[in-house]
Amino acid sequence: MRARNELLYDWADFVYRQEVWNVKLPEEATMADRTDIDAGLRYLDRLAVKYGRRRPDHLRLLRERGALSISEWQQRSESGSARARTGRRSPNRVELRRA
Repeated sequence: MRARNELLYDWADFVYRQEVWNVKLPEEATMADRTDIDAGLRYLDRLAVKYGRRRPDHLRLLRERGALSISEWQQRSESGSARARTGRRSPNRVELRRA
């Protein structure tokens, strides 16, 4: 990642849109599709099925494993998230443990 304010999910979403859709989506998202990141992911999946393109399974997997977008990360950090209180690290950071 090039900048401190970009997270893994944001990069994965950008690369998916660039590789699969050449950045231009064939249909405009509805307001419901824009309510949150997961709604937007369901929108991308519907488009992929409808137009016979590769589905964003890797994005869904990232979300299932706790990956956040930069906007979600900022909201949590600004609202005094549990991460700061409990000492949890970023969900995008990989913890390596010694055997």
